[in-house]
Amino acid sequence: MSAKADAFVIRRILVAVDAAPTSEAVLATAAQLASAVDAELHGIFVEDINLLRLAGLPFAREMSWSTAVELHLDYQRMERTLRGHAAHAQQAVVNVTAQLKLPSSLQVVRGQIAQELLRAAENVDLVILGKGREAGGTRIGTIARQVLQQTHRSVLLVAREPRHHESVMTLFTGTESHARLVNAAARLALATDRRLLILIPAASPAEFERLRAQSSLSLEPDLTSVSHRRVNAPDACFNQHLIQDEGVG
Repeated sequence: MSAKADAFVIRRILVAVDAAPTSEAVLATAAQLASAVDAELHGIFVEDINLLRLAGLPFAREMSWSTAVELHLDYQRMERTLRGHAAHAQQAVVNVTAQLKLPSSLQVVRGQIAQELLRAAENVDLVILGKGREAGGTRIGTIARQVLQQTHRSVLLVAREPRHHESVMTLFTGTESHARLVNAAARLALATDRRLLILIPAASPAEFERLRAQSSLSLEPDLTSVSHRRVNAPDACFNQHLIQDEGVG
């Protein structure tokens, strides 16, 4: 199997849109990438069935953080709220894609969020999710983790706080799957006009040179800004200092 024959092509992108204000940053990133690679953008908004079930319980209450007022959770009111969020998501998709003249759509479904995202992911080439945030702000959110663990599609996690990034970083160990990974990263770097950084775990300089030459077979010919870096182990690519020093997004 040649790297070129198995090249990573993005024709359809799925982006998860929710009610959080920071979701618009994720949507904007997805739209910019779709425009750069000439792909269709499909949004999905999931009406969380768990929230509706909770609102239907007679003892469920809602607490306002600003006023400390306790309100009874009402199924109909929760349903109207979710529909309002869906309408806002629809308008956000229209606004961001109209500027780029990008073909797009938004699907509104009701169900378990992770399961609905996984179902929708079967029909696309790339899934874009907000990274989410847990305690301390450094770990991947629960929904994003579930999708990552169960989907067979490529997934791009986007920080909800937009920052300027200079590099796309990937890992190469010489396997066929990593050849596809390098090809995907190269296409993203080329589409977004960023440098590609390839990390190569190698026990010796000779092994590093061999793998560097092998990784070049998966690169796009128009990509001119490429660098390689030898690391001690595959998990070194998750080193926070390395990510910050290289300006990786």
